[in-house]
Amino acid sequence: MTDEKVNNLMREYRDYCDNKVDVRQYIQLLREKRIITSKMTQFLEALTLYTCDGEVYKIMIMSNPQTIKRAKKAGIGGVFILIKDNLPTNKIISPPEINIDKGNFLIQYIFNGQKLNVYSGESKKIV
Repeated sequence: MTDEKVNNLMREYRDYCDNKVDVRQYIQLLREKRIITSKMTQFLEALTLYTCDGEVYKIMIMSNPQTIKRAKKAGIGGVFILIKDNLPTNKIISPPEINIDKGNFLIQYIFNGQKLNVYSGESKKIV
């Protein structure tokens, strides 16, 4: 292999790795884009990322139904919120035991206890 091909492959690999984040980093990106605010997080129970080949195409946010009146003041309109627009385009790095690079998966992050669950996703990408 020539030096030019090796350099191109290394550049492509760096670009591929730079675009990947884990679930906690992705939630931080959502905070930076103001999709989720710090006020909201105190009322949230879970966040579900719908992925297709490792890329998030929609997010379901579940708030605590017992605190819905106070949550409305923080900008949460209901118990379930579905977000499809203005999502960060980073790919998600899967937990080591499951490969989510191919196929549809649901990644659920539970805020209370910071627990992470991965489930098989929708049979078709429904946007």
